[in-house]
Amino acid sequence: MKYLLTVCLCLVAATARSQDAPAKPAETIANPFDQPIEDTGGYEMMDGYGSGMMEMGMGMEAAPSPDDMFRANLPRAIEQLKRSKTPEERAALQNYIREAFENRYDRMMNDRKKDIERLRASLAELESDLRRRTAAKDRVVQLQLQSVQLAAEGLLELNDLQGVGGQNVGGPGMGSGSYEGSMGMGN
Repeated sequence: MKYLLTVCLCLVAATARSQDAPAKPAETIANPFDQPIEDTGGYEMMDGYGSGMMEMGMGMEAAPSPDDMFRANLPRAIEQLKRSKTPEERAALQNYIREAFENRYDRMMNDRKKDIERLRASLAELESDLRRRTAAKDRVVQLQLQSVQLAAEGLLELNDLQGVGGQNVGGPGMGSGSYEGSMGMGN
């Protein structure tokens, strides 16, 4: 009985001590996507040449793009997720990975929006050029007819006409554009 009483007192004392001790703060889990890429730019600093090369500007590479950072850090995040021991750690890592994928997707969408804006600007330029060419159609045709008349009178060589004959076909001027050759001149 004495032995049982001693064991109970020890258990009570140990329980009281564990309850009195401050709770161990939850360990913060580092975001694997905030880690730098481990790359020396092809030059090792320990070999005696690296730092001199860096001072001369050699080996200085542009900072990695966000997509390069994502691709480099994703395997690290997956490895951390494999090694995670607690549900809290897994949840935190999954949130970091989700956030990284969302950020990557947002960057892709922004790039596509920029592409669309560039295409719109290019389309507006093409439409303006088409309007200008449409407005000048009669004048261009009249000049072409004058050139043909001069060639017929012997005052202009056939090869001097743009887009007519073998010499200037595909060169600058008439016949060089993708749709201009359909005018029947030299084709």
